[in-house]
Formats: sequence, structure tokens, C-alpha cells
Amino acid sequence: MKKPRKKPKTERPEYSIKQAHPGQQCLRNVPILYNEKKQPISLTLTPTAIKKLTDLALMIGDSRSQVLEQLLRNITPLQAKRIIGKNPE
Repeated sequence: MKKPRKKPKTERPEYSIKQAHPGQQCLRNVPILYNEKKQPISLTLTPTAIKKLTDLALMIGDSRSQVLEQLLRNITPLQAKRIIGKNPE
């Protein structure tokens, strides 16, 4: 009996390739960059926002998830208010 053929691996986009962490082994469910484990969420973005996020990730050399993480961790409520134009709650 023949074994089913495996699908050939498709090349992953550059922005989704995980960065190496020198001196640290990547283990599932073990945080490396932060003291907490990341949780999956779902976002709905316009094609323009997706393109900008992808371009930022490629420019910085990190994943789109990490770009969003850094932006949200480092933005102040005042900066958010100026960018969005609403009072942060």
C-alpha cells in the first residue's frame, strides 16, 4: 500500500518567520520576550491597515504580532488620544 504524499511546504512570508533568540531555547507555552504567555486573538483590519502593518513588520524585521505588541506596550494614553482623537478609557 502506498503512503499518501505529503503536500510540499509553501514558503512562509518573511514577516511570519520567527526571530532567533540567542542563548534561549524556544519552547511551547514558555514566554521568552515577556513574563507572560501570549494569547491568540482575532482582528479585523482593512486591506490598507494590513499592508501598513506588514510593511512595518518587514521594515523592522519582526512579525506583525510583535510589531503590534511593541506599539501597544509603548504607546501612552496621551499619544493614543492624539492619534485616534478620542478620550482613552
